[in-house]
Amino acid sequence: MAARIALTVAWLLCIPVLAAAHPGHGLDPSGASLLHYVAEPEHALPLLGAVGAAAVLWSLAALSRRAD
Repeated sequence: MAARIALTVAWLLCIPVLAAAHPGHGLDPSGASLLHYVAEPEHALPLLGAVGAAAVLWSLAALSRRAD
């Protein structure tokens, strides 16, 4: 349960970062918007951090379930 609360708090703290858009968002008609999020450090680093935090919380939840 604590992992869910921590993940929720982390997500809520990321909302302002998600709202900070730079020029070019929504203007790419080629459909390469996924590449935009993966290739630019402004998006890739927070994405990697969020994936890493989710993996750590997921493993902690799995360990706590095994301990029960």
